[in-house]
Amino acid sequence: MSRKIVLVDDDSKIAELSGQSLQSKGYTVKIFDNPLIAKEFLLNNIDYTILITDNIMPQINGIKLIEECFAIRNDIDFILASGDDSANIDIKPFGNRVRFVSKPFKRKDLINAIEGFN
Repeated sequence: MSRKIVLVDDDSKIAELSGQSLQSKGYTVKIFDNPLIAKEFLLNNIDYTILITDNIMPQINGIKLIEECFAIRNDIDFILASGDDSANIDIKPFGNRVRFVSKPFKRKDLINAIEGFN
């Protein structure tokens, strides 16, 4: 059985396209364009165990979203989609729970990152 995924990107078109792409490969994906609403959903739905998030968003950045979710639910795996800003991001506090995917990404990049957790 495939794991359930929360996908968040403040660009709703990118979020929808990415989510639909993963759904077409059999993943169950809940799509959000607001990271705060995505966080609330993820923390209240323990059957969702992967968060894919953009890093640069207006309400809260992706790494902060990861920090806040990890502090409450350390069973979640995270994929941070980021452009050039990823060089200064420290993921060591999360052990092997965080993977980077460079933007722009292809569906296979996301699938490889997801399958890397299994």
